[in-house]
Amino acid sequence: MESSPTKLIDFFSFDCEKMAEGDIVKFESNVNLSDLKDLLSEKMDRKKWPVALKELLKKAEGFLQDDFADIMTSAWEKYQSISEHLENSKNTPDETFLLPLAEHEIHSVQNPFVEILINENSVGRVTFNIDISILLKGIILKIINGEIREIETGSCEAQGTFSCEDIQLLEKKLEPVKLPGTIILKHPDLPTHTELQQ
Repeated sequence: MESSPTKLIDFFSFDCEKMAEGDIVKFESNVNLSDLKDLLSEKMDRKKWPVALKELLKKAEGFLQDDFADIMTSAWEKYQSISEHLENSKNTPDETFLLPLAEHEIHSVQNPFVEILINENSVGRVTFNIDISILLKGIILKIINGEIREIETGSCEAQGTFSCEDIQLLEKKLEPVKLPGTIILKHPDLPTHTELQQ
């Protein structure tokens, strides 16, 4: 039975619809967003800024839809020893290989962004930062035909921050993360950017 891994949005407990007023003011306070607010107010109706801000926050929420399996798999495929196992398994595509991993830490940094467009012309960019560290023990990878198909999970702890420009929106101290016993991978593509049109 296929299980759904924990997503970053669950880990950070982020819900743009439930952001406190103070957090929204903090979010708006960074220099880049303040400049964009002034620019949009100048070129458009000032009353449209709250709508644009709400849409921007929804985009931010969308950047946290990756799950821990995406991050872990992306990192493992770059490890030389694991990539060698993946390459070697292509020679016997009908065989299944189980690869136990020693205790290790994965550090992932992503910088997705939102491009602000007015009449299809870019007027600015808002960059986010997702910085997360994952400590893993007792992991076993199931490899078939050059791909990691399943992850037998052990224990997992994680910590991280989610920021917009120079403003830290969310922080999680090191804490256990409950993963399914078996994660069956779908190989989704990690998002890198999106666009917000007005």
